[in-house]
Amino acid sequence: MEVDVVVGADGQSSKTRRLAFPSIEDPIKGLGQYTAYFTIPFEERDGKFAKWYNAPSGRCLFLRLDNVYSENATARTYISIMGDEPRKWGYDKMSIGKQKKMWRELLQGCEWEAERVLDGMDATDDFYMQEIAQVRMDSFVHGRVALLGDAGYCPSPISGMGTTIAIVGGYMLAGELVRCKGD
Repeated sequence: MEVDVVVGADGQSSKTRRLAFPSIEDPIKGLGQYTAYFTIPFEERDGKFAKWYNAPSGRCLFLRLDNVYSENATARTYISIMGDEPRKWGYDKMSIGKQKKMWRELLQGCEWEAERVLDGMDATDDFYMQEIAQVRMDSFVHGRVALLGDAGYCPSPISGMGTTIAIVGGYMLAGELVRCKGD
């Protein structure tokens, strides 16, 4: 296959980055937090506003209502922990089932809606977990390979800027490609 340019926009754990920048040591800088995202069924007691519960030992549960006025209402759920337990347990090599089991252990003893959230987590099919981290690189261009968004310069998922900087990066890259006129 012959291509003019390769653009990697494949996230914080970018495979494109690993292939195109083999000399770069791990550019992921952990911020000491791990989070899982998923949806659970909406219940009337959830109300219409997001709710946050902080528990001892750096643990939290967050419910944000989604489609609250439709028949398909859900509660978008975030569970987080500060600390390094998930890394020590090798979360990134675990199956989703084992990650869910790990979260049950990590959130043991939490109150509020913890049991409902954990039961919903076990039943959901949209579970995703990641380390809250930044991607820091001196350059996100190597030859004709460019990285966009979280693959090249992730500010962290909790910054709220991931999509914005990916779009700006794509815009800037497009401008540079036009300017070089195929060279």
